[in-house]
Amino acid sequence: MKICYVAHRYYPFPGGTEYYVQNLAEETLSQGHDVTVLAAQHKGNQNGVKVTDDVQTLIREKFDLVVVHGSGVGMQDTVLLNARQIPSPIMFMIIRPEESKQIFPAMENSDFVACSTPTDWRFVQKYRQDHKSVQVNHSISIKDVAEQTNKSMGSLFEPYAISVGGFWSHKGHKELSKGWTVDKRLFMTGYNNDQNWVPDVSNQPNQHLLFLDNKEDVLRHIRDAELLVLNSQYEGFGLVLLEAILNDTPWASTPVAGAEVLENQGFVYNSLPELMEYVKKGEYIKGDKQFVIDNHLTDTTVRQILDAVK
Repeated sequence: MKICYVAHRYYPFPGGTEYYVQNLAEETLSQGHDVTVLAAQHKGNQNGVKVTDDVQTLIREKFDLVVVHGSGVGMQDTVLLNARQIPSPIMFMIIRPEESKQIFPAMENSDFVACSTPTDWRFVQKYRQDHKSVQVNHSISIKDVAEQTNKSMGSLFEPYAISVGGFWSHKGHKELSKGWTVDKRLFMTGYNNDQNWVPDVSNQPNQHLLFLDNKEDVLRHIRDAELLVLNSQYEGFGLVLLEAILNDTPWASTPVAGAEVLENQGFVYNSLPELMEYVKKGEYIKGDKQFVIDNHLTDTTVRQILDAVK
């Protein structure tokens, strides 16, 4: 089959979308399919995957399926708004269901709407798009298991909690820093160093900032933490929860979409005082690694995508 994935940016740029679409593209390629990625920002072909920013590719070439990762971003919206002129079936991965001006034509113009979470399904049912919606699980790669390394970074490997993700407003690092009232070390990491959203920890001796571009470094820090904290206002899923489970690290999260999918596999909190009580107790819930392996690895997602058009 001939598949095109659409994203605003592609690996080796860092980020959740970038790594997720990379995993999908490379897994699809490994299964013997012809794969193209259309991305506004990229650095050329990667690991055998053809990468372009030429939107006319979708007019010149016929694909068995064009898979668009989300909406509300330039490249994705361009494709979704012009889907009727594209001679290939379109799958819209809804990612973040919200009542925005982009999402309604995106659902209407697409042949398939890919839903991952109960949040997604409630949204498509509300707007009567469930007749063309299909289940496509969010996923991570088995490569997201951190390699075992010598703990050579000294005091970093004393017990700590960690919050990862770019320093964006919705990640809630500033709020987490302000509400962190326990005598427990907290590391906050991010590849996006936006000073507007980086907390000031100069007077917080048990809080530390790390700016990590390398995903392997992030995974090692997750693996060695005793708790991962996801304090986001919203997430399409919250893939870091899957990464935590796969690396045997308990998690605590606000009620983002993925936390509902992983119900009873971690701790969901609605306020920072509630989180602080959980951290004080230290009786952390550990997730089911086999559940992630069976349901949330990339090969499952690719199978679900291809099954929609077979």
